[in-house]
Amino acid sequence: MAEQVNAPITISMALDMRRNRIRIHKPTIHLLGDPTLLQLLFDPEEMVVAIVCRDTEVSGGQEVRINPRGLKSRNCFEFCSSMFLRKLREVHGGLDANASYRLTGKIIPELRAARFPMSTIQKIE
Repeated sequence: MAEQVNAPITISMALDMRRNRIRIHKPTIHLLGDPTLLQLLFDPEEMVVAIVCRDTEVSGGQEVRINPRGLKSRNCFEFCSSMFLRKLREVHGGLDANASYRLTGKIIPELRAARFPMSTIQKIE
């Protein structure tokens, strides 16, 4: 009997540079296992943004707490990070500080993480 292989599901997140807002869509949160803590990471060498689920806060970490009640009434989870988005603009070099962008990526279930290569970035018109 052949083993069924599930194709990876493409997910997305939005970056609003003008309002310093990061938006993670509800289906992505569900695919990550409905975590209560997220850590947003950026690897400037690989040019990859990652979301990692955490069960506890990490010393010196920058975790963001998700309120499950807020997800019931909205289609996404939003939070602000001017420092994170400023760093992305510095490293990328071509991002407009007054625009919004979409990144697409994949869930990595065994790591409870999502990976968004900067090569997928698209300006939202």
